[in-house]
Amino acid sequence: MSFARRKTAFAMECSVMELCRQSTTPPVLVTLTFAETLTDYQEARRRFRCLRERMRRKYPGLELCGAWELQKRGVWHPHFVANQFIDVKWLRLNAIQCGFGRIMRLDYIAGSRNRKADSVRRAARYICKYVTKEIGTNVTGKGNRVVFFHGGARRATVRFSWSGGLNKLWRLGRSHYYE
Repeated sequence: MSFARRKTAFAMECSVMELCRQSTTPPVLVTLTFAETLTDYQEARRRFRCLRERMRRKYPGLELCGAWELQKRGVWHPHFVANQFIDVKWLRLNAIQCGFGRIMRLDYIAGSRNRKADSVRRAARYICKYVTKEIGTNVTGKGNRVVFFHGGARRATVRFSWSGGLNKLWRLGRSHYYE
C-alpha cells in the first residue's frame, strides 16, 4: 500500500470517528449499489451527486464521509457514513430515481456518543478498508478520487508528517551512530 493511501486512510478514520462522536442522532452507515454493471467512474459520481443533492435538500446540516469501492469485476459503488437519521424508504425511492439499484445496506451506528465505542471504530475501519484496498497497480484512473466528503465532514487532513518531533531526533541519532 502506498504512503499516500495510508495517510488518506488515517485521515478518513479520524474524520469518520469525529463525525460519529459529534452527531446528535445515531449516525448511519450506508452502502449503495447500482442496478446495472456500472464500470464508468464519472457516471457513478454523477449519479451519486444527484442523490447527494436530494439528501442535502431533505436533510439540512447533512455531513457525509465516504469512499468508493472498485470491485474486482470493475464495478463501482459508494460506502459512506452520514451524521443524521435517513429514512430508509425515502432513501431507496430517491436512490432508484437517481440510477442506483434497489439493493442497499443501511446500518445505524450504536454508541456514537462514546469516544471509544467499538461500533464507531468498526464503521470507521469499514470505510477505510475501501481506501486502502488496491486492485492491481492502479485502483483509480487519473483524476479519480477514492474518498469523498460533504458538508463539514472533513475533520482531518493528509497534510501532516508521520515523522516529527522525537521520531526525527531518534532517526538522526541512529543515522549518526551507523555512519
